[in-house]
Amino acid sequence: MSRRGFMPCLIILPSPSEGFNMALVTNGNSIKDILDMIDGLKEDAVAAQEVLVDIDLPSLRQIASGVIDRLGGSLQFVFAVDERPGSDGFSLHHVFGISARHCFLHVRSEVPTGSLEFPSLTPILPSANWHERKIADMHGLIPVDHPDPRRLVLHEDWPDGLSPLNYDFDASRPVPRVAGEYMFQRIEGEGIFEIPVGPVHAGIIEPGHFRFSSIGEKILYLELRLFYKYRGVERYLQGKSLLGGVLAAERISGDETVANAVAYCQAVERIAGIDIPERAKRLRAVLQELERIHCHLADIAGAATDVAFSAGAAKAAILRERVMAINETVSGSRFLRGVIVHGGLRRDIDNGASRGLLDFADVSRNALNELKSSIFDRSSVLDRFERTGALSKSNAVDLAVVGPVARASGIPTDARIDYPYGFYELYPLEIAVRNDGDVAARVRIKFDEIERSLQIIEDALCDIQSGDICAKDTSLPSSGHGLGWAEAPRGLTLCWVEIGDDGRIVNCRWRTPSFNNWPALPYALEGDIVPDFPLVNKSFNLSYAGNDL
Repeated sequence: MSRRGFMPCLIILPSPSEGFNMALVTNGNSIKDILDMIDGLKEDAVAAQEVLVDIDLPSLRQIASGVIDRLGGSLQFVFAVDERPGSDGFSLHHVFGISARHCFLHVRSEVPTGSLEFPSLTPILPSANWHERKIADMHGLIPVDHPDPRRLVLHEDWPDGLSPLNYDFDASRPVPRVAGEYMFQRIEGEGIFEIPVGPVHAGIIEPGHFRFSSIGEKILYLELRLFYKYRGVERYLQGKSLLGGVLAAERISGDETVANAVAYCQAVERIAGIDIPERAKRLRAVLQELERIHCHLADIAGAATDVAFSAGAAKAAILRERVMAINETVSGSRFLRGVIVHGGLRRDIDNGASRGLLDFADVSRNALNELKSSIFDRSSVLDRFERTGALSKSNAVDLAVVGPVARASGIPTDARIDYPYGFYELYPLEIAVRNDGDVAARVRIKFDEIERSLQIIEDALCDIQSGDICAKDTSLPSSGHGLGWAEAPRGLTLCWVEIGDDGRIVNCRWRTPSFNNWPALPYALEGDIVPDFPLVNKSFNLSYAGNDL
């Protein structure tokens, strides 16, 4: 075995019901053979939902092209792992979603010993752009032929040669700062000028810099400069206990507490082969849908505020406050913290709270319909919403956009359907899709999803049986790694966890939906006017902290 977990021959592991958490295909075969094997995987292998493939690095581009063209995959996550000091280099991980097979294809390769280079996929897959730049910042690896090798996560005051996720980085010592300035891409021409916005904004908005190039009010180009909120979450998690991982996951982005906790816990549960109790599956779904409802209502209120429709914003805020109060009743936390744990739940939802949830779902529909009518029956609102911030389906596909932003641009993607988990494995969920890709479509999608979330809550609770809320045996194997995911309010969130022999986290990598969706915002704003930026930005409503980690 040349590296931790790398195998020299072809193996197909059994499905989770037989005690394993993934299927494995390894290298030593031609590219065509590898694609044939992936395409021909038996149902019991794909049932594991994570198919791990070891390949030689030089074949990466051809494998990636084949996965996209032949298997209909989309690149969702790219990360690297420093295998030193136990080994002598780095491993690269490319995670493709293959929704038609309801599984993730996890392609793993080795960076050759003594080399820091790997072939960039960005020239053929634009969705790889930010992932590869982050790897360069975090590990010092070089994506060869990347069209934009500028820094992404680490700002210009960070010294060269310090890679925060490498084993030899000392996180206990202060990082010396150096002088430097980010080189924005300039659009030259007569009458073109730049408008800088941020990184400090009014109110309680987190920091992010937006640099507009415009002629008059018309936006020609927008460049983002984020990662002012970089906290080193992935480095912080190294060496933490499994419970410490849950606490950190809940705090990555406050309004995605449940989704991030579920993704992390499902990764751990896959490693350990834990099947959580049925009651826990149903209650996890209830918590996820409550989170989706309060996030979408906040988005709707914000969009109404940005078009000066204060009455609509107030109605949405009142509805959201009702949800937040219910959150506190069922979990002890307005943001639903402290409930999810690997193996199930730490806290049950009693019969009284369940009845309160059912009553809320029943009475909320009328208020929701009134709010929807008040917004979409108003011409002054529609004038601002329609044909504003339109993201084309082709751009959304190229950038592997997820969540409501993708669904508003005609892409029927939802992790609860594409990669079903927990209660959603057998639930007949209907996906809401719109085709216009504008602000109106994104707001309509969120109304549609709130209605579906209310129905899911009712269906999960209506015939729920009493029983355990946590698996009796949550013990772990000596070591292992696995992928977890969830459909957060903003879309698919992914978490990869590696656990050592001592039962602690060796490595943890995150990809929240905001990381995939932020690069799409400039495309949605092309040709719009600068005053529409706050509205379009709010309709995306992406997380700074969740993106920056």
